[in-house]
Parts: sequence; C-alpha cells; structure tokens
Amino acid sequence: MAVVAYGSASSTAKELGQGKLERLVAECSEGKIIVLGAGPDAVIIGLYEKNVNLGLALHGLAQAAGAIEKILSELA
Repeated sequence: MAVVAYGSASSTAKELGQGKLERLVAECSEGKIIVLGAGPDAVIIGLYEKNVNLGLALHGLAQAAGAIEKILSELA
C-alpha cells in the first residue's frame, strides 16, 4: 500500500509541476510513515513512533536508501 501511495504522490507532484518526488511523509495518530525511493525500481519504508526526531529519521532512512540503491545497481 505504501508503494501505491508513493506512486500516487509522485504522479501528483509531476502533474502539478513540482518536480520529482523526494519523499512521502505520513503523520498518523500513532506514528509516522516515511517512504523514499531507493533506485529506479525500489522504495524503502520507515515506520516510526509519533515523537521521532523527523530530521534524524529522514537522514538515517536516506542513508539506507542510498545503500540499497548501490547494491541493486551492482546486481543489474
């Protein structure tokens, strides 16, 4: 479901002339969901508690996404 939401947000950003989607952040009553692209054919999803430091969460998830993208490009 998160992949579908990411794809929809990506299409919306493009249609509205906002450029390439960098991340999707959903702030929910029980926590946060962050979705980042991890290469052309992959995404990474982070589930966090409501009081998470968003900057630190984004930084860590971006590092993980970069590592995944590198691994996937080496496999291709």
